[in-house]
Amino acid sequence: MTDLRDDTRRLFEAVMGREPDALWSAPGRVTLLGDLPEGVGALSLPIDRRVVVALALRDDHLIRVASTFGEHLAGLSLSELNAAHAGGHLEGWPALPFGVAWSFGQAGADLAAVPGVDLVIDSNIPIEAGMGSSSAVLTAVAHALHDAWHLNFSPEQIDELVRQLDDGQPPVNDELSAAFAAALHEDELSVAVIDTGRPAEPQIYADFVLASENDRAQDAAAALQHELRFDDLAPTIASSHLALRAAATGPLPELDLAVDTAYESGALVARMTHRADAVVAVIPSGLVSRLQVAIDGAFAEHGFASADVHVVAPSTGATRENL
Repeated sequence: MTDLRDDTRRLFEAVMGREPDALWSAPGRVTLLGDLPEGVGALSLPIDRRVVVALALRDDHLIRVASTFGEHLAGLSLSELNAAHAGGHLEGWPALPFGVAWSFGQAGADLAAVPGVDLVIDSNIPIEAGMGSSSAVLTAVAHALHDAWHLNFSPEQIDELVRQLDDGQPPVNDELSAAFAAALHEDELSVAVIDTGRPAEPQIYADFVLASENDRAQDAAAALQHELRFDDLAPTIASSHLALRAAATGPLPELDLAVDTAYESGALVARMTHRADAVVAVIPSGLVSRLQVAIDGAFAEHGFASADVHVVAPSTGATRENL
């Protein structure tokens, strides 16, 4: 984290020509159950890949944003957010921070009474790799703007604002996330996210699939409250993958290969994400290297572009960082 904070601060100084007032960060997430849009809840884990936002107040009403994943500095007056949103002009990566500011206004914040801001966003979360990069950007920006503007929203209201901007993703129970992390630690397990290189392709799942996934998420939540080992959750997560795979539209050869290879390498469970671009596997920590080598070999043998295996660890939620 220290290097990413330093990088973000230096980038802010280079782009904006001054020092930031403060930094905020938010984690990426991996989800093993309940990640379907409009779900009632998700079993997710905040991970040690983060987004960092540097912010400084302005003496006008302009909001300017720059990032390491964009090529230009974007600016917009706070008074123009409603018109830009209504006209469909909030596009590309700037739509994320601009959308957060707009949403605060829609939720009751008086944007005419707050100062403009300069924002610079940095991240070490791979984009479109099943680790919640856009959600982390939204969360970090939301907390930065909320604190800088001295708003009075509850944590639950901020989470709901982010959820609605992030395609209505299901809520995450942080208490269960902590229990999930404890179960992984107890059993000496690692989480590996296999980015297949396949473009994200949100699937359309029938109501019965959503209902069954909600049931699985609730069953897992109940199991974690009883401090069961991860082995007790594996069948539920495996059934989730089978249900998503059966309901998916069209062939998914890269995902099928990643799942099969993960199991052959010793994974306790492997599950496709609902966006059909990545696989999340839980594997004994001592077998991570075997998985990485096996994925490289399997994808090369089948003529697929190389897949990236990201090993992640549990982390903390959104927070204000020290400069």
